[in-house]
Amino acid sequence: MKKLLITVAALSVILLGTVLFITKDTGPTHPVLRAAELPPLIPTRAFYADPRSALGYVASSDGKFVSFEKASLTGRSIVVKNLVTNDEISEFPIGLGNIR
Repeated sequence: MKKLLITVAALSVILLGTVLFITKDTGPTHPVLRAAELPPLIPTRAFYADPRSALGYVASSDGKFVSFEKASLTGRSIVVKNLVTNDEISEFPIGLGNIR
């Protein structure tokens, strides 16, 4: 009985996930929203994995280097950059995914 209940629950979750995935790009159904000219939606990934974003700048004591946190599609990392030559010296991945 317990196995049957777990199987039904697992299948229900899979079915619900499939339905939500298929209908994610469905347009508005309310008549007022359908008639309105809405701006395009911004994908959530643009906020969390924008490769152009960098934050948390920390300069070295002599002012030749700077470190900052950079986001990419594969994760976040700390970057050390030489301000004189404008070269990235090192990149250190951060997060629990890099612990072995």
